[in-house]
Amino acid sequence: MKKTIVLLAMILTSYCGMSQTRDLTGGAGIPFGVPFDSIKVYMHDKHPDAKFYDYSSRGINFMDGKFAGYKVLLWMFQATKQTGVHTIMICFDVEESNVYEAFDAVSAMLDEKYGSHENIERYDYPYTKQDKGKFDESMYRLGKAHMNNYWKFNGSDPSMPDKHNYINVTITKNFNVQVTYQDGPRVSKASDMEKSKNIKDL
Repeated sequence: MKKTIVLLAMILTSYCGMSQTRDLTGGAGIPFGVPFDSIKVYMHDKHPDAKFYDYSSRGINFMDGKFAGYKVLLWMFQATKQTGVHTIMICFDVEESNVYEAFDAVSAMLDEKYGSHENIERYDYPYTKQDKGKFDESMYRLGKAHMNNYWKFNGSDPSMPDKHNYINVTITKNFNVQVTYQDGPRVSKASDMEKSKNIKDL
């Protein structure tokens, strides 16, 4: 999971192709910056069908419930005591035969709400785009296919103008659809604090 978040942050930081005039203050009805201890309260209020699953080293996870018309497999909240919630990931429970349809449908709903997205689609050797529709599950499970739609927003901290907020819809390695809401400045602060702690450990 740590590698996934770091990779996502790297891709988002390098992505500069969209207007920066929009604001994103949270996702799934959960504001960025919500204190770690309040996440359960917000989830009970906004998504009462979701059930607490467990705590992770970086946050708290829930399962079940529905979001945007789809059954949810897992809700993942990344947070620190200093920054509150900075990343919200929602993995849908979609039949393998409907993955592309769900990816497009969720993206279309986000387009309607936030405006048009940018797409990053990449295939690693030995696969190419021509293999799409032939070896889909294998390509994704091997980490050889990458399908992402992005929406870029103003960052939450004016003192960090190079850090932006994002929404990302992706097809995961488990060949499922996941939507991620991320507060760039809070992610950066959380990363800096973790790095500082690790240096002190040495």
